[in-house]
Amino acid sequence: MLASDAAARLFRARLGVAAVFFLNGFGYGSWVPRIAEIQDKLGLSEGQLGLALFMAALGALLAMPLAGAPAHRFGSRAATAVTVALYGLSLPGIALAPGLIWLGGALLVFGAAAGSLDVAMNAQGVAVEKRHWRPIMSSLHGMFS
Repeated sequence: MLASDAAARLFRARLGVAAVFFLNGFGYGSWVPRIAEIQDKLGLSEGQLGLALFMAALGALLAMPLAGAPAHRFGSRAATAVTVALYGLSLPGIALAPGLIWLGGALLVFGAAAGSLDVAMNAQGVAVEKRHWRPIMSSLHGMFS
């Protein structure tokens, strides 16, 4: 393989993982500003909203310890591709939830997808960084922001 081919592949890998970090941040940015609107639409008290939001944290907490195994077995690139798709598919459930129970379930799924994506995309970022000529993780995390 020519050096230019290797450099082009490395550039595409970095661009791809940077796009995933961006999409993760974009997903959070698309629903977090709507929390008050969702609370109002569903008529939730502050306590009910807090319980629903806790479900996202619980989903992440349950999924993150398990997310490393698929990344190890199938590779971080494949795990990242699958989890970014699941993450994107989980977002509409939050907006479409007709009540507290559905919102809690949607946030549990969203949290699990987000937690799994965090593990997979960071593993992929490390894999790309190892092939790179300098550290890139801070720039990847900047893409999330």
